[in-house]
Amino acid sequence: MLKMNFFMKTPLFLLILLLSLTSLADGKTNEPWFTSKDLLVKNKAFFELFGGAVYSGMTYSMKSFNGVKQDLHFSYEAGVAMRFQRGKWFSFSPRLSFFGQGIAMNDDVNYRLDTKYIGFTFPVELQFDLKRRMNKSTPKFFFFAGPYIATPLSVHIETNNLSKQLTRTEMNTINYGVDAGVGLRIPTFSLEGRSNINVKLSYLQGLNDTYTAYERNLSDQSKAQLYVNDGKRFNSGIKLTVCIEIPLKAKKMISFTAGGDGKKNYKRVIVVDEK
Repeated sequence: MLKMNFFMKTPLFLLILLLSLTSLADGKTNEPWFTSKDLLVKNKAFFELFGGAVYSGMTYSMKSFNGVKQDLHFSYEAGVAMRFQRGKWFSFSPRLSFFGQGIAMNDDVNYRLDTKYIGFTFPVELQFDLKRRMNKSTPKFFFFAGPYIATPLSVHIETNNLSKQLTRTEMNTINYGVDAGVGLRIPTFSLEGRSNINVKLSYLQGLNDTYTAYERNLSDQSKAQLYVNDGKRFNSGIKLTVCIEIPLKAKKMISFTAGGDGKKNYKRVIVVDEK
């Protein structure tokens, strides 16, 4: 019970930790706008809001269950994150999210499992320019990967003859695994790089058993209907998410005319700096 209470408080602790990491953002830089090739490099920390769809399934250690045809099972993911840019290529992003996992078997039993999790992910990221443009914020292509840890908020099991909403004591306490994928980062303001739109495609793979105490304690006949055996069952899923990134520090823009007579022969200079 103490272990369960501790873990139930963990997401709140992780959220506080995530918000406190904002202090890692760099302070005001003295480097002017016109000496930087990429304005996004100056934005050291971003607040993120994201959401999307999850196509989930399960993999079994007993290969005979993997042969059963599965129906499409869609859920969703939504959450918040902080991304910390370190140099031009590398960043890391503590993420707190609410997401679904499950499975739907296509046979006479019509077994369905639907689990809702709250989880914490810590991916690291490498990004690359899609094209080079001087003094412009450019689209980025990036790879990311990291571990996740999650706890279920609800678990629902259903067959032709059964519908069961599990209690907290019948669920597994934690689930953990890895999440990896690719993405595209698109600046929404080419001059200041004020915010970005990200599109991500990733694969999630659980690394620990998802069979619940309730399923393990059923009679032998009921176990067969719920696809329970002496092996293990793991979460898996493909996720497509859209994210908006907002820099923690806004920028100011100053425009002035330098040289010439101010009418035909002149140069206009625009300086962008952090407030």
